[in-house]
Amino acid sequence: MKWFVILLLGFSSAIAVAQEKLSVEKGTIFFTTNQSYAFTKLRSADDQVTFLNTATQSEFTYFKNSIRNIKDADGNLIFGSEPPKVNAVKPVEWLNRNYTSTDYVRAEIVTRNKDTLRVKVKVSTSTFIGEVVDERSFHNIIKLTEDGKTVQKIVARDINVMRFYDFMGSLREFINNGDYLAELLYDGKIKWLRHYSTNLSMNKEFVDSMTNEKGERISVNYLLNVRKSLKTITNSRPELTKMIDEMKITDDNIGKLLRKYDKLN
Repeated sequence: MKWFVILLLGFSSAIAVAQEKLSVEKGTIFFTTNQSYAFTKLRSADDQVTFLNTATQSEFTYFKNSIRNIKDADGNLIFGSEPPKVNAVKPVEWLNRNYTSTDYVRAEIVTRNKDTLRVKVKVSTSTFIGEVVDERSFHNIIKLTEDGKTVQKIVARDINVMRFYDFMGSLREFINNGDYLAELLYDGKIKWLRHYSTNLSMNKEFVDSMTNEKGERISVNYLLNVRKSLKTITNSRPELTKMIDEMKITDDNIGKLLRKYDKLN
C-alpha cells in the first residue's frame, strides 16, 4: 500500500509538471513589470521559458515567476492570469468617473501658464484588456474631445500636471518631463517617475527614474538588477537593505519602501 501511494504521488507530480510545459509558436508575453514582447517559438523547461523576440530575433530566457501571462497569436491565454477588474471609483467632483465611454477620461490639467482646465481627454486602451489605459496615447500630445470629436490639441511641454481617474478607478498623475508627460508614482524625499514608450515590437514598455533629496538620479530597469538600483537611491539608509533584499518587487512594495525612507529621514 505504501509503495502504491508513493507511485501515485509520483505519477500526479509528473502530470503537474507536464501540464506546466509550454509550446507556443507565436504570441505575446507580458511581464509583471507591464513590459511585453511579441515572440515566436516559445518553449518552457522547469521554471523557465525561452523564446525568440520577434523584433530582434534574439533568444531570451526568463523565470516563470517574472511573467504575468502569455497569449498566443489569437489572444488566447496560454499561461498565467488576467489582472482582476476593479470597479471601485473614488467620488471627486469633476474627476469622478460617472461615464461609460472608454474613449476619454475626465481630466484636470494645469498648464505652464497656471491655467486650470477641466476637460475630456481622448485615450486609447489596451488591445487585450479594455479597461487599461494606454499611456502612450497622451504622453506627448493631449487631445481634448467633445461628442467623440477632437476639438483641441495640447502639447505636453505646455502642461505642468494632468490628473484623472482611469477606468480601473485609480487616480493617475502625470507631470511635465520636457516634450513628454511622465507618470508621478511617488513624490516624497525620493521622486519616482515612470516614462512610457514603444519598443521595436510596437508594444508598450516603460523605464522608471528616481531622484532623491541629494539630487542623485537613477534609472530603474526591472529586467536587470532592480534591487541594486533601490539600494543606490536609498544609500543614506543602509538599514533598508534587508527590506529591499526580502521584498517582492512590485509597485506597492516599492511605494512602501519609499514611505519608510521618508519616515527615517
